[in-house]
Amino acid sequence: MSGAVNQNPSLKGLAQNVKPTFEKLFRLLFPFDFLKDVILKQTNKKMMEDKETVALTIGELLRYLGLWFYMSSMTFDSRRDFWSSENSTMFEGCPVRLNEWMSRRRFEAITRCLQLTDDNAPIYQDKFWEVRAV
Repeated sequence: MSGAVNQNPSLKGLAQNVKPTFEKLFRLLFPFDFLKDVILKQTNKKMMEDKETVALTIGELLRYLGLWFYMSSMTFDSRRDFWSSENSTMFEGCPVRLNEWMSRRRFEAITRCLQLTDDNAPIYQDKFWEVRAV
């Protein structure tokens, strides 16, 4: 039937009788092997070069990405507001603090060391070489 509405929409990769969770949707959109084999590996390499003492785990990387998604859904002057120790009011300050999930120092260290590719920089000028593999 042309123009008919799909009565049983589904996502490729999920069983028909499984209700998609946020984690399952995330794993469909972000290739887990790429996160683990490239981003985690190269970020840990950079962290060791920067003398960070604790290696990044896959769970911590997923938490880091989740914090970015959460912060991107709100508007604030600085991401440091999410770790501020100042009291928030109805008109100022972030309504939630992220210290429970990750320290600001650790978040900044991961941000500074995050590597999205295992390729070397090309000899020609390419502003997007680091994200082309993503």
